[in-house]
Amino acid sequence: MHFPRFHTRFVNMGEIIEYLELRVQLLIFFFMYMSQVIKCANFWRIKLEKERLVLKQRKIQQRCRINRFKKLMLRCRKLFFCILMNLTSHSVNREIWVKPRGTDIYNDILNWTPHDWYVNIRMSQQTFNHICDQSRPKIQKRTTKLRSPIPVGKRIMITFYDV
Repeated sequence: MHFPRFHTRFVNMGEIIEYLELRVQLLIFFFMYMSQVIKCANFWRIKLEKERLVLKQRKIQQRCRINRFKKLMLRCRKLFFCILMNLTSHSVNREIWVKPRGTDIYNDILNWTPHDWYVNIRMSQQTFNHICDQSRPKIQKRTTKLRSPIPVGKRIMITFYDV
């Protein structure tokens, strides 16, 4: 058998096989090394993509904070101008179309008609009393040395009262 490429270096077939095995091992090592390089490159590519996503999310969060701050400043500005306008405007007499009410509405409800109940609280007096009875154990406060609590009926009436 004639190997023109190997005949100057090798004497027998065993040396040729040994040479080829060494070349195959080198090729295997090279492919394993390249696969590790590719894995490493993929790792860094994924890591860079994650960092880009984090930066993008931070920018979005920063924009949201800026927008919330702008909205807050706009609300403050509107409130300031409303207060300013109320201080400078003259009061308007609206007695013709406003129903006169006392300062203690809770005591005024004793004189209400069923129609007044539906207009102001949007329910009948029986329904209101039933809601008060059902919610009393959960929302009733204790009397302390510092203050007396607001009655349950008054708290619920304030909640439902239609101004």
